Amino acid sequence: MSKRNRRPSLPGDILRELYLYERDITLAKMSNDIGTSLEEFCSIVHGSSPVTPEIAVSWAAYLDTSPTLWLNLQKAVDDWDAANS
Repeated sequence: MSKRNRRPSLPGDILRELYLYERDITLAKMSNDIGTSLEEFCSIVHGSSPVTPEIAVSWAAYLDTSPTLWLNLQKAVDDWDAANS
């Protein structure tokens, strides 16, 4: 297995680029729609806080994805950070 040369994309980057921008949804709208404060939501989206199982479930339901997608994206970042700290 080869070592990855860069940190994986944050789940929030994937959320913004592949889901929200494509659907013309703002961070404020999604945070309101899923019942999360904008401050907490932005903290997760910008990588200051991790995607938790609860958040993964709410994002998946809102975006018609799976919670596993969001948790695997977070795990990849966590694993990278642990291996490169």
